[in-house]
Amino acid sequence: MMKKNYSIKLNFEISAKRFWTILIPGFVLAAIAGVFIGIAMIDNVVIPNLPGMNPRGIITVPNIVKLQLDEAKEKLYGVGLRMDIVDKVYNNQIPAGAIVAQDPKAGESAKKERHIQATISRGSEISKIPGDILKQTERNARNLLLKAGFDDMDVRHIYSDKYPKDQVYECAPAPGTTTSREQTIHMIVSRGEEPKYVEMPNICGLVLSEAQAKIEENGLVLGYVGNKRGVGRPGYVVEQGAAAGAQILPGSKINLTVGSE
Repeated sequence: MMKKNYSIKLNFEISAKRFWTILIPGFVLAAIAGVFIGIAMIDNVVIPNLPGMNPRGIITVPNIVKLQLDEAKEKLYGVGLRMDIVDKVYNNQIPAGAIVAQDPKAGESAKKERHIQATISRGSEISKIPGDILKQTERNARNLLLKAGFDDMDVRHIYSDKYPKDQVYECAPAPGTTTSREQTIHMIVSRGEEPKYVEMPNICGLVLSEAQAKIEENGLVLGYVGNKRGVGRPGYVVEQGAAAGAQILPGSKINLTVGSE
């Protein structure tokens, strides 16, 4: 009888040990796995099929074609998308600055924060050269051309006694011409009246006061006066900044060097 009781007690102790070390952890792991599976089922199966619900982070791309750039950006940002401008093309139907094409297209799906590639219209391929471009200043003429869609300009500056300085007096093609926006617009801008040059007199060998008087009577200005020892007579000009006979602009400063002891 003693042996039988001992055997029953030993078997009970082994079964209890198995219950706590194997079965209980197994139940816990199974419960955790069930929770994760349940969450995945709700997130991927239940929610997407509820009315008005979309998968997480998936957005239906709106239509931005024909919208102006700022309006298109605002519409995309409003649903969590971004924009990249990938090209600018001429288009006779869609005004300059509006969207010509988009990728992905309207109605397609995209992840939140995706960048939608947009092509922008440069407007009609042809335009008219402003009719009032002549007699404008160069700056105003350039602005008029840019506003009309012309950005390729070739400008020459030439002296003219007939037209005031900085005035556009020639344009090719002619003002009012309708042409491609890729056309180079050639303009000539007046530099004003060509300056009258004076001939530099020879003042070497003159005393400084005489040299200064001769400089001023020729419309020039005395500049820096230096000294050089052991050359020529003291107080007399031994070097002049511009060579005798040179053609120089009125009002130019003439530097001199005089001899000294």
